Amino acid sequence: MATGNLRLTEPSRPRRTKWYIRAALGAWPVQRRRRAGACALACLPVLAVVASGCGSTTAKGDRQDKDEPKGNFPVAVEEAEFPLRQELAQTSTMRVVVRNAGNQKVPNIAITVQCKDSKGGQNGSFDRQVAGQSQSDKNRPNFVVDQIPGAQRPASRQQLDPLERSNAYVNTYTLGSLRPNRTATFEWKVTAVRAGQFRVCYRVAAGLDGHAKAVPAQGSLPLFQEWQGNVSNAAPQTGVADDDTITTIPSTDIPAK
Repeated sequence: MATGNLRLTEPSRPRRTKWYIRAALGAWPVQRRRRAGACALACLPVLAVVASGCGSTTAKGDRQDKDEPKGNFPVAVEEAEFPLRQELAQTSTMRVVVRNAGNQKVPNIAITVQCKDSKGGQNGSFDRQVAGQSQSDKNRPNFVVDQIPGAQRPASRQQLDPLERSNAYVNTYTLGSLRPNRTATFEWKVTAVRAGQFRVCYRVAAGLDGHAKAVPAQGSLPLFQEWQGNVSNAAPQTGVADDDTITTIPSTDIPAK
């Protein structure tokens, strides 16, 4: 078949551009620096807020403890009890009742469940501390806390939402200001989950920032107390009450008062 002047040629291929050379020589680094600069400028206010929240001043430059009055506030511990003999899986109550024995309002009545020192891996909280360097968290529970002061668990036991807390301090629980001659009841519901010796302490405070100091009133129980007890590994005795609820029949307890 005659083709005349027609000439068959191979289709031309698109010209390849070396896109990576431009990026390697400066296009991408310039864009990255712009994003980094924009992010740095945009994040400055956020970083300022975070820094102010973690430090000793507020966003306005005020100290966080500036509103806590300075002074000694007489406080009377009228009740303090926690069973020293318990059984594994038994639920018990730690109860501390305090009264404002002075003529001024206590700024923020608080109790810290922890000793001033640690002995044998027991620091006096509801946890114990295990030895070793491989654990990121060395705390292990002696007691599971079911209820804390001022917060009630939902009626349904199926709800596993976390316990409410009114402050960010570890092992410290507050009930707010306390007017003269008024009482505040701190109550914890805990369940023993480890058999053996335990050590639990409480310390009463009039505030969280150190300016307001609680001092013992005349006739008061100690504002700091340490309990040492034992959890038996015997299974608790249970029974069914008249309302069809399961109750635990505890062994003879020794309340500390």
